[in-house]
Amino acid sequence: MAGFCFRVTLIKGKTVRETLQEKGQWEAYRMLHPYNPMAKFYQTGTEPMTNDADQSSTFRYTSRSLSIQYGTGSMTGFLGYDTVGVGGISVPNQIFGLSQSEAAFMANMVADGILGLAFPSISSSGATPVFDNMMNQQLVSQDLFSVYLSSNKQDGSVVMFGEIDQSYYTGAITWVPLSSETYWQISMDSVTINGNTVACSGGCQAIVDTGTSLIVGPSSDINNINAWVGASTNQYGDATVNCNNIGNMPDVTFVINGHSFTISSSAYVSQSYYGCNTGFGNGGSDQLWILGDVFIRQYYAIFDRGSNQVGLAQAVLNLEKGKSVREILQEKGLLDDFLAKNPYNPYTKFQNFAQTGNEPMINYLDVAGITDPNQIFALSTSEPGSFLYYARFDGILGLAFPSIASGGATPVFDNMMSQGLVSQDLFAFYLTPNGETGSVVTFGGYDSSYFTGSINWVPLTSETYWQIKVDYMKINGQVVACAQGCPAIVDTGTSLIAGPSVPIGNIQRAIYPLINCQNMAAMPDFIIGISGVEYVLPASAYLLHLWILGDVFIREYYSIFDRANNRVGLAKA
Repeated sequence: MAGFCFRVTLIKGKTVRETLQEKGQWEAYRMLHPYNPMAKFYQTGTEPMTNDADQSSTFRYTSRSLSIQYGTGSMTGFLGYDTVGVGGISVPNQIFGLSQSEAAFMANMVADGILGLAFPSISSSGATPVFDNMMNQQLVSQDLFSVYLSSNKQDGSVVMFGEIDQSYYTGAITWVPLSSETYWQISMDSVTINGNTVACSGGCQAIVDTGTSLIVGPSSDINNINAWVGASTNQYGDATVNCNNIGNMPDVTFVINGHSFTISSSAYVSQSYYGCNTGFGNGGSDQLWILGDVFIRQYYAIFDRGSNQVGLAQAVLNLEKGKSVREILQEKGLLDDFLAKNPYNPYTKFQNFAQTGNEPMINYLDVAGITDPNQIFALSTSEPGSFLYYARFDGILGLAFPSIASGGATPVFDNMMSQGLVSQDLFAFYLTPNGETGSVVTFGGYDSSYFTGSINWVPLTSETYWQIKVDYMKINGQVVACAQGCPAIVDTGTSLIAGPSVPIGNIQRAIYPLINCQNMAAMPDFIIGISGVEYVLPASAYLLHLWILGDVFIREYYSIFDRANNRVGLAKA
């Protein structure tokens, strides 16, 4: 069978700590079960999967027992064989473990089991791990898998078997050879803060591990790091910080194979109702480090069995597409009443620069691991209408020009540029066609994996919003709007393509008689001419004096907003 690539979407549930905290049981649990994150790396190896054998007609028992030690407890059970399904791929005759006794923390886990992806040399009871069987049965096109962990969101994380996906990272991949073919173990050069070596002086060994939530290291090194970032240790050994001071805390840099991998304070500090903790965990007297989820959320990780190496690349910031307010109100049966009381005017924010303009953030800036200190922002005391009540987002990030910023505030991206936080003075957007996850904003560069063909650069006609000139709009070869040219704004904050009522009426009249939801392929394309280039929107994209080229347009054309040259770049997504 020819191998191929497949991916599995991951869901981030609440951690055991969060679940126990909500139940008021965390402190008592910690007293009874002291945490030792290093335990599993010496007594267990690659943990098999578990399932309900009684529900399977193809399950085969064995007489072999197993025991697995975790950071807070252990599991005992026995081995069996069955078909394991991963991402739509069936792996027959896969050996795995079934638990008979479990650690106390497992009662609070969302997951049903643990999928071991390390080397067979350390697998429990000599079992063959799932990925080894995938390779042996040629179910994957490449002998590697990769992991993208979204930043603190429940959805959006992905594991890809046999595949490296360029859409999940920016820049080049740094390849690091393994120092041991057991876990995914590599050599680390040092850990630095503000240019000072604070841990791993002279080099050390580290394991890249998706099964560990924190970055774990020797007690002396971890205590030193926590002291440098201003953390104090509570009675349970947790390193706590002042939540109001996160923006002023230093970056922590891990030097691996001569390359620097930097983690900002917004990435290594976790915030909850109970306070703020650092993501640096105490590993006791052992000298081995674990680069867990705190690290992997910032760096796309590739586990290459074919070449026995780990690849690391800067992870992208994925955007989440929630339901629109219109969709939510429709589901609740409130849309007609809402529109009657609150007529929609997409131009409001564009006509009142002094009152709206470039909306500041509602918090200090934290974008893709970059912290922007001293960022001016706005906090709302009253909000327009009730639509914000139904919106899923927490605020609005203004990315237009400072000339129209509310109250003369300096927008976030201007601060990024002035502080040298981005390599190029531009940002780019990719919006997935309909999926909730997968959209990306890239600050400081653009990613060729998101578009095809060449980029068409369009000069701005006004340095306020991202305003350009449109030449015309056509349907079936006939100009239906903007016949003499017209100004338009490329705007990610507008869901529709909006325009003056007369030309919009012309467009609607040209399309309406032809609307056929069952045969959209037969409907005409909508063509927008910009700077001598025609941009085609098929019916599948558009059904749902100043124009706004909103998300309907941007989902079809990768958009680059270039502040250095005051232009917009458009390329087929």
